[in-house]
Amino acid sequence: MEYPIYERDLEYPYYKRDMDMIREILFVYGGLASDQIRNDFFKRLEEYDHKLHFHILLLRDAGFLLCHQTKDQQKNLTFAIYITQLTWNGYDLLESIKDEGIWKKTKETCQTVGSFSIPIIQKIAAQLLAESIRTIFKP
Repeated sequence: MEYPIYERDLEYPYYKRDMDMIREILFVYGGLASDQIRNDFFKRLEEYDHKLHFHILLLRDAGFLLCHQTKDQQKNLTFAIYITQLTWNGYDLLESIKDEGIWKKTKETCQTVGSFSIPIIQKIAAQLLAESIRTIFKP
């Protein structure tokens, strides 16, 4: 399903990045979301959830989502954005934070160090995954 996101209408001076929402978007477009989560997600898109649209554009701008854009040819302005798929980096981010336990520990660690940047999140999650792997292969 495609739902337009109208970039021309977006003005979000006070939104903060919500990493749980970013994770939800990655789950939906990465094919990991349950039917109920997908249905709720697309309903929010239809109802024009501004915070959700803002986070989709953040992911697009960061190179985690591929999108198709329609433009007003006379004004050369983007009219609507349609999400087509995750990028390679989007799938890598999703893979690093898809496990609920890893995600919970990653968020706790980020709160402790005071940073929720994507590179920090990926490094922490990768470290936690590596620790999990070591425990599996411990003799």
